[in-house]
Amino acid sequence: KAETSSVYKIENEYYTVTAENGIISEIFDKLNNRVATKKGTGLAYGDDIGSSWGRGQLETYNIDLIYDDIKCIKAENYQKLILKGTLVNEEKNIKNLSYETIVTLNKNENMVRFNNTIDWDGENTRVFASFPTDVDHKDLVYCDVPFGMIARNKPEIIGCLGLTDEWPSLGYAAVSDGDYNVAILKGGLPATRIHEDKLQITLFRGFTSGMVKYEDTNEIGRHVSSYAITTFKGEFNSGNLIKKADIFNTRGFTYEITEASGADTLGEKILLPELTNIPDNLKLCALKLAEESDDIIVRFYETTGLETTLNLPENAKLIKLNTLEVAECDKEINSYSFRPFEIATFKLILG
Repeated sequence: KAETSSVYKIENEYYTVTAENGIISEIFDKLNNRVATKKGTGLAYGDDIGSSWGRGQLETYNIDLIYDDIKCIKAENYQKLILKGTLVNEEKNIKNLSYETIVTLNKNENMVRFNNTIDWDGENTRVFASFPTDVDHKDLVYCDVPFGMIARNKPEIIGCLGLTDEWPSLGYAAVSDGDYNVAILKGGLPATRIHEDKLQITLFRGFTSGMVKYEDTNEIGRHVSSYAITTFKGEFNSGNLIKKADIFNTRGFTYEITEASGADTLGEKILLPELTNIPDNLKLCALKLAEESDDIIVRFYETTGLETTLNLPENAKLIKLNTLEVAECDKEINSYSFRPFEIATFKLILG
């Protein structure tokens, strides 16, 4: 059913999202009884004159996008806000910027999902997902990187070629005041920054270089993106963001059923049940076939600096491998104790 009032509100067990007067005015964290993100949550744009290496000059404005049309849909297992808008501004080199943001709260899910469809024609513009917050983050952003996390300050601007005010991050980017944390779960959108009170990620750049000419750098056309907001209370490492980012980005590692497995249906993709109950602070970062055999290779790393034991069911065994994926010994085990931040590779034996 659709609502027609000027204030639109959706909620689940964890969050309330409110939109009014053309903006998302608030994401309220019901579990922790505080505002997670505030007025201006949604999309923003700024000027971008530069090249593939970065900006050619510093950003001179960063403006929230306004939604012209807002609808609210409420069903048994989810509630949605559908927000649409269009911007044309020849002075700012924007011939057309049409955008739709769908905000979804699923029943029993501790995240706010965002899905954008953006049609773009213009130049010298960068479009962001933008989340203003009251978290006293001291200009520090936590970035997910391969096999770890890095807490980064604002980049120091040096020189005039390839300026950047962003850091790369993978599955999540977050801010924290040491007791309350707001994180973006994402995939394929690496550029992350702090801008004033906003945590922002770049959705696309449409630049025209004044120095070197490139084809298609304006990125004219349709851009589709997905990400989510989640919050938690306590120390940053207690949030299990690696696990939450994996849940957001994937449905788990799968493998293809082959004739050798004895299954009736070939080619079907299924989840390995032996790997569904690993501890939250262990990330399964690789699952593949060995290069010279049909063995299954798995790789984990410990993400929070804690000693952790991996226990597999009796029908699953591990053989520890070195970095060249050669067995360190022939001993089969179904448990392994990880040292803090350890990366470990195994051959997985099922049956």
